Amino acid sequence: MVGGGLLLALAALASLTAMRLQQVGGDLQRARDHLVGAQTAVETGQVQQAQTLLTQAATEIRRANGRVYTNELSLVGWVPVVHQNLAALQRSVGVAFTLANGGQRILAASQPLVGSSGHLDVTLHGGTTPVKTLQAVAVEVDRLLLALPTQTDEPRSRLLLGPVSRLQHAVYAESGRRRQQIDGIGHGLRVLDELVGGNGPRRYFVGVANTAEMRGSGGMILAYAILESDNGTVKLVDSSGIDKLKIPAPVTNVLPADYNRRWDRFGPTANWRAANFGADYTLNGRVLEAMAASATGQRFDGAFQVDPAGLAAILEGIGPVPVAGLGTVTSANVVDLTLNQAYTQFPNRDVRQDVLATVATDTFQALTSRTLTTVRSLATAVAEAARQRHIVVWADDVGTEREAHFFSADGSLPDPSGADYGMLTVQNVAGNKLDYYLDTSVSLRGDRGTRYPSTVAAKVNLANTAPVGGRPPYVFGPFDAGQVAGEYRGIVSLYLPTGTTLTGSAGDAATQPTLTGEGGRTVATFEVRIPAARQSTVTLQLVLPPPRPGPERFVIVPQPRIRPTRWGLDLKLDSGRHARFDRVVPAPTLVMSTRPPEHVPVAMMVPGASQ
Repeated sequence: MVGGGLLLALAALASLTAMRLQQVGGDLQRARDHLVGAQTAVETGQVQQAQTLLTQAATEIRRANGRVYTNELSLVGWVPVVHQNLAALQRSVGVAFTLANGGQRILAASQPLVGSSGHLDVTLHGGTTPVKTLQAVAVEVDRLLLALPTQTDEPRSRLLLGPVSRLQHAVYAESGRRRQQIDGIGHGLRVLDELVGGNGPRRYFVGVANTAEMRGSGGMILAYAILESDNGTVKLVDSSGIDKLKIPAPVTNVLPADYNRRWDRFGPTANWRAANFGADYTLNGRVLEAMAASATGQRFDGAFQVDPAGLAAILEGIGPVPVAGLGTVTSANVVDLTLNQAYTQFPNRDVRQDVLATVATDTFQALTSRTLTTVRSLATAVAEAARQRHIVVWADDVGTEREAHFFSADGSLPDPSGADYGMLTVQNVAGNKLDYYLDTSVSLRGDRGTRYPSTVAAKVNLANTAPVGGRPPYVFGPFDAGQVAGEYRGIVSLYLPTGTTLTGSAGDAATQPTLTGEGGRTVATFEVRIPAARQSTVTLQLVLPPPRPGPERFVIVPQPRIRPTRWGLDLKLDSGRHARFDRVVPAPTLVMSTRPPEHVPVAMMVPGASQ
């Protein structure tokens, strides 16, 4: 009788547990639906509705919490299997509550940002942002990030019942998705807070680059601006053609020895037009900042590099700008106007060089004086321009530099001892403006083993599409007796994994290809001379060292050219499969190959983040 009574009691408890499980599952499913609805409400400008839905989600979660902490369940909480399943339910409820409560706190802190449209919008009024509100939101975002588990934090147990396991997995997956979303928000808030002077006064140098005459990390610096920020307000304090800033003496102790050896003949620490010959902007930015400090006698907190495509991104966010002598400058015409039409409309060299400076000045003046009810479109356009390296940032503050790297905005190259990577730069040393007409491509073909050195052929093709006999001379040349109109003279550099060796070469190089170093990186380099309407092809025979352990992968880093470089890969992997890739690459791209038995897919993704 006692045994029978015990069995009946256990059966009753099992029935109660199953009922509680079903109830908790229903509670959490409704809570998840409310959370998803709250996200949609925020995106569509219904912030009040989002707050209501978050409150409803919290109510459902509290109900679920009450169900998993009952006296009846605590009586059997020690029983194996029951214990593991009950603990999983309690964890799931806790994570769901963290999600809902964190969302409520973020929305509450964001309330001052709710505009008349109902959207959460960051405004810009006369260069001023609501920095105190943004800081309050950032605090809540960071608090939630600390509390939320990732999907990989989900506990695993073979003792979980199917419904409990699926419920826990759904909750942790939702937590992972939300964490990724708010992580991007947190990074954005932190970098914005620093740039607008939320942590004290800041001063930034902006080098305006002309991509019709290329250098390593972008175009030749021909103009500048100086921006100052404090307590959320940014203002333009100076801007002009770069020749206004006189450097009394070369700056020192800012570049690695191998960088100096490679580019010293051009004077990279004393000549603005040679300051960004290297490919890695984390080096060039330091040089620009040091040169600006030397020329002005002021201290700077960082240096930006912006080209006409970067100005186009700003104009896309703030609207057209009237420029004296040019008319209305827009995101659609600024690149062609500054890199092509200006050379036809303004024969006088000094006036022509002032065009880029004038457009940049008026753009930054509009940015720091206009009223924007939302910076949403501005932020989106600038983020994409930064991803394509048309806007790059160097900051003295380590945290700010880390945030810039998160958004692929620091102009860095991958760790030379890490993943395989490649970058092609072609630098104009003819004095003409023919990068507007230059097409570039690279193809890598061969083996890529993981346990032994690999033989790879790198074919570099450059096509000069400038018309034969093109005019005017200040666009097409010639600038010396040995040059003809339309001839492209350039220094070609292919950045490769550290330890790569060059075993041979063939093709149309004007100088013998060699290997050199730059900032601890391995670079294959040669020079070319390409007449108008002709092309040059050079093939390099390379031996790559074994990559570090892990899936085969290759990071492609583009030079921010007017015409982006086309990359092709056909690499035979250890598995016998081929990793193939062939397309124009405007932004840093990670070509990844995994090795499942059936196939070797190739996917593209952006290092850092694209939120």
